[in-house]
Amino acid sequence: EVTVTSAVIAVTEVSINQENQTITEGSTVQLAATIEPANATNQAISWSSNDTDVVTVDGNGLVTGVATGIATITVTTDDGGFTDTVEVTVTLPEFIEIWTAQDLNNVRNSPDSNYQLMNDIDLGLAPWNTGEGWEPIDGFTGIFDGNGKTISNLTIDSFIGGVSEEGKSIGLFGKDNDGALIKDLTLEDIDIQSGFRYTGGLVGRGDLIISNVHVTGTINYKNQKSYIGVNVGGIAGFSSDGEIYNSSFEGNIFLDNFFLDVNNQVSTIFAGGLAGQWYNDIHNSYANVIIEGQDFSIFPLSASANTTIGGLVGFLGGSLERSWAKGSIDGYFIVGGLVGSSGVDATISKSYFDGAIIQRQTDGASTVSFQRQFQAAGGLVAIHRGTIVQSYARGTLTGENQIGGLVGYLTDWQTGPRIIINSYSFMNVHGKLVYYDNDEINPINSPFPYVGGLTGFAQGGTIVNSYAAGKVETEKSENDDAEGIYGMGTVAITASYFDRNVASGLAIEVDGTIRGKFTTDMKAGEPSDEIYTNWTTDIWNFGTSEDYPVLVWQSE
Repeated sequence: EVTVTSAVIAVTEVSINQENQTITEGSTVQLAATIEPANATNQAISWSSNDTDVVTVDGNGLVTGVATGIATITVTTDDGGFTDTVEVTVTLPEFIEIWTAQDLNNVRNSPDSNYQLMNDIDLGLAPWNTGEGWEPIDGFTGIFDGNGKTISNLTIDSFIGGVSEEGKSIGLFGKDNDGALIKDLTLEDIDIQSGFRYTGGLVGRGDLIISNVHVTGTINYKNQKSYIGVNVGGIAGFSSDGEIYNSSFEGNIFLDNFFLDVNNQVSTIFAGGLAGQWYNDIHNSYANVIIEGQDFSIFPLSASANTTIGGLVGFLGGSLERSWAKGSIDGYFIVGGLVGSSGVDATISKSYFDGAIIQRQTDGASTVSFQRQFQAAGGLVAIHRGTIVQSYARGTLTGENQIGGLVGYLTDWQTGPRIIINSYSFMNVHGKLVYYDNDEINPINSPFPYVGGLTGFAQGGTIVNSYAAGKVETEKSENDDAEGIYGMGTVAITASYFDRNVASGLAIEVDGTIRGKFTTDMKAGEPSDEIYTNWTTDIWNFGTSEDYPVLVWQSE
């Protein structure tokens, strides 16, 4: 028997097809490479940049200018490690200067150009603050460099003259702003009255990059039409592929969802201090915010409604890193300190909430629709499908359905990882009784009354190296349906604990393991076989015997 094998043809050389390149900040160029000989067996190559602060390159050779400077891009063959390089110089793009409010308004006439703000601009003057106020700029795809300047008193009132027109988005910029970069800008004292589906202080909707943008003021959402998926945020309403860096909102968001259509449908709302729904990344950003939701008890029992509120984001689909929210959130249905609801790919890391949360349901109702039963509240996330790592919550949480110090509901819907690892809660969690039909003599609990120090209700998931040190209680006798780690369900728990002195009256065993520890144990000052087993000092700072452990990054 004769076996014939193909000869391996080795790579002898690689070359980049393009010469040295000059691109502007925020723009891209596609590189390609040629391997010699052309019939070499292994055609695999990789790309790299020697300075990713200036230029990045992806696995396909697409180069992006990040900041001014010069960087070297290298292509390397898998076979033999042959290389070739080109230099990429990044320069500032040409900008059209903005000196006046009229110059700012003229951006809409050439939305694909680049602009730089040269003065602080006050929009609190006629004609910009009269009638409906500022008309949002749609379709902006260029660079808007705020240059460290401030635009103050942005005023939008979308209700002058009746019901809002269909399809409009509200903000300094409106809709279809894909590919834009908006940076180094402050919007001060915004006053927005909106009833449109997409509303934000800076932008209503778009897949854009927002960097170092800071917004203060008030957004009042007043719905006059039933929408499926209203999006309200202090900075942005909605993005499927945008990014937010080093940005903030400080102010108030009020949700007045008073419209009920002929089909008994009330709008479903996603609202957050930064964004309503954000499917990509948010890093190093914060909100200091008061959010107040609509009182849904005014609607009939047959109405279909839901509200998802987060101190930072209503719905998160990407990465939330080194970000925080402070303030108070008072809302119906789904309420989280940082995030209302997280997707399966969402990761929350090195982030926190510090404040007060109130979660309500429709008081006085003898029955509730399915949508109203799907409720939860958590110190970090109300409904969680993704991953929480090295994060914490402090403050108070009062709720009526599935409430937890970190997560209200670890859900198996869409089958995400549902992980909580190296995190802790100092939330005082209080589960309220609900009186249906105003019957205070024979009260019954809300549909899912589960209360936990870390999570209220769990459908699978994992809790690792985490603890709760806040009060955990319900208004039911003997704290029925309240537990130190989780209220009800099934979850895998490893090396996680709660303070039995603070959360008194609860069972100290969880799934057959003693997880309720005395305060003196919780403040042990170091890991042992009895507590904090396999916790590491690169993640946790154990302090002294007077301290609970905290995360190392908190002191960085």
